Amino acid sequence: KVTEIGQATFANCTMLKYVHLPSGIKSIGEMAFVGCNELESLVLPDNLRNIGDYAFSDCKGLISVDTSRVQCLEMMGTGTFFGCTSLKSMTIPLGLVNLSKTTFMGCKSLEDVSLPEGISIIGECAFGRCGSLVQITIPDSIEVLEKYAFSECEALERLNLSQNSCLEQIGESAFYGCRNLKDITIPQNVENIGEAAFFACGS
Repeated sequence: KVTEIGQATFANCTMLKYVHLPSGIKSIGEMAFVGCNELESLVLPDNLRNIGDYAFSDCKGLISVDTSRVQCLEMMGTGTFFGCTSLKSMTIPLGLVNLSKTTFMGCKSLEDVSLPEGISIIGECAFGRCGSLVQITIPDSIEVLEKYAFSECEALERLNLSQNSCLEQIGESAFYGCRNLKDITIPQNVENIGEAAFFACGS
């Protein structure tokens, strides 16, 4: 019974269009599907716990990722979907505490992201250069937005934060170059706003 897909198992399989991941899969290794440019959709299995660094990076044809079956995802590595330029939407499953750096960096078609309660950190450049993202709701559990977390999200207009938010730190250049940002409320718990956090937010 397969429980793990190893490092670079399907890397650069440029004609791969579909893959069925059985429910027993618990771990997807580093760069497992990197560069699978024809892969258009993906259903993550029920028991998945860990996704390694750059597992699906540069899958330029990937449009959708179905996470509805995943019961408790514990880790998404650095750059998991880095450069997936066709990815339009994503629901992050329950269980994740840290959204790693560059997770969605360069996903220029990404329009909708749902983040669950329980996440405490949005990592460095996690959504950097997501040029189609118009709004995002930050769960109350988030404590830290690391540097460049949403940098150069040029379409971003609204950041939804409640006054009950646990947010304490907004990192350096976190919203650098978000030229259309119009609406943000800084929660009362925020203690530190980093240098150039909102630099070049033209609106």
